[in-house]
Amino acid sequence: GWLFAYLLLLFGIVAVGIGDLLYFGYVKRHLSNELLVVMDDWMFVVKMALFEYAYLMIPALIALWGLYLLSRVLAKRADISRRSYVGFVVLFFVIALGIRGSVSTKSINVIDAFDSGDAREANLILNGAFTAYQYGRSSGNMNPPKFFDQAGLARVLGRSVDGYPFQKQAVARHKKNIVFVLLESWSAKYVDSVAGTHYGVTPNFDALAAKGWLFTRYYAAGQRSIQGIQASLTSIPPFASVPNIGMGLEVYNISKVAAIARSEGYETLFTQTSLRRSYRMDSIAEALGFSHYYAMEDMPNLLHYPDWESAIFGWDYEAYMLFFDKIEGLKKPFFGYLFTGTTHPPYTPLEARFTKYPHDPNGENGFLNTLYYADWSLGEFMKKAEQTPWYKDTIFIFTADHTLAAGRSTDFSDNFHIPLLIFDPSDETPKRDHRITSQMDIMPTLIELTGYSGTYSAYGHSLFDDRAEWKALINDGATIALVKEGGYLRHSLKKVLESSLPEDQKKGAEEELLATYQLVNTVLKQNRWAKDDLSAAKLESAQNPASAPKVKP
Repeated sequence: GWLFAYLLLLFGIVAVGIGDLLYFGYVKRHLSNELLVVMDDWMFVVKMALFEYAYLMIPALIALWGLYLLSRVLAKRADISRRSYVGFVVLFFVIALGIRGSVSTKSINVIDAFDSGDAREANLILNGAFTAYQYGRSSGNMNPPKFFDQAGLARVLGRSVDGYPFQKQAVARHKKNIVFVLLESWSAKYVDSVAGTHYGVTPNFDALAAKGWLFTRYYAAGQRSIQGIQASLTSIPPFASVPNIGMGLEVYNISKVAAIARSEGYETLFTQTSLRRSYRMDSIAEALGFSHYYAMEDMPNLLHYPDWESAIFGWDYEAYMLFFDKIEGLKKPFFGYLFTGTTHPPYTPLEARFTKYPHDPNGENGFLNTLYYADWSLGEFMKKAEQTPWYKDTIFIFTADHTLAAGRSTDFSDNFHIPLLIFDPSDETPKRDHRITSQMDIMPTLIELTGYSGTYSAYGHSLFDDRAEWKALINDGATIALVKEGGYLRHSLKKVLESSLPEDQKKGAEEELLATYQLVNTVLKQNRWAKDDLSAAKLESAQNPASAPKVKP
């Protein structure tokens, strides 16, 4: 009985693989959530199988009958008394290792197929049963509700929702080197130049802010690091119904910021303080087009720490120094990305010079001490950068992944308020920007800074855009929210939970939020987020001019 059940499961996996092969021919991606929502359209699926693909039923039935006969034959030969329990244990661990795909603490996932950075190779490696399982494991609500018909979506959002509604035309800016630093848990509340407070732990950031473009109402897209990474590097809202980057999002056609940069001649670098496989960031870096990747395993101990091993998410100073050294070896122009980690709890003890407050490994004082150290590390990096020939031709962008969870406020929007500073050494005119902006506006800004003038897809907008209305879209676990001029509105997908907007704006904000949620899910499900653009071919041509397609004059 158990043997037959196993063979039946194997048959199911093969059947899903056949269906995935046909499905891929239509939408150019593997299955994701389709198997989990099939009950809504099960009659349609049955009819399609019986009429459009009836020829597949014959080999399927033959295979099923063959599996049944095989199970009967094997069952007759089974002799429990002769089984080796040692062999069973060994087989169990071999199977477990095969399922996980490695002996590391991270099991294999969809993102690992993108290690080469080539989506074509990744799609050859993947299969529908695997991608559907991983999508279901990583997403909360696999069948998000529909609030509007097609005409209603267009009416509420004020634009067409056909084709590729999130596609944009880049406006090429003056090409510069780019340094983008994502700062772990830097809440705006603790940054004096943003909040007007006096914690005194961000003097280096504040000094740069006095000469740079500082955004005073800038918001994180969620409360997890992976959400901040996804929002800033893909400009795709990290809704609970959408798989995160590294957990299935890469199955869809998305615009890849580092690949676009490389197509413009940039050399690209990704560095993080954490372990190489943390958040599967090594594979994410490859999938997004980064050429070089470094992590904790690559960093030597440069300072004296009370306990080097206690910083489980790595040391910022060592990361900044490695980041600088690797930048020095890059061709220009370059795009360098660094994700810090020392300010993640538990807060490791530090030297006396960084301990401004009585240290608490799990409390606010511990965070403030590590923030003071993190800010000092940032300052040391900038001092070294100032001495280089590439400094004046570089744009530095500093922002956070999310706020400090332990410092949550009674005001909902404050719990997502983070700093954003864009510093251009060639123009140190201070600027304070009070538009409501978010992490999803970073990727479009980065793309334009590379000098790219083609199309790409994003929810957010370039910060160089002079649009009149700006807003921030937020995911807070099971709820979503919209921050606009005048306040915010938070929704459970069934009703408004809270709002600080004026009464006459609530209905419009609720409709806009729900329409955006529906459109994002619909477009991703139908693989209409981004076209099969020329970034991959253009990248190959840039690296190997001989392979470039010939264009007629």
